[in-house]
Amino acid sequence: MFDCLWLSDAQARRGWMNSSGHRAKILRHGVAAYGIGKRGDYWVMVRGQSC
Repeated sequence: MFDCLWLSDAQARRGWMNSSGHRAKILRHGVAAYGIGKRGDYWVMVRGQSC
């Protein structure tokens, strides 16, 4: 997931959680951890599953 609309990681997380499609992916069974980063104007979320 990535987007360029937000100024902070909190705004990015809130925006993703307010989107039904993004929220479903974030809360999907098996996602054990996630990380958020920013490159330029773009926010990125990486999700990880348990081994």
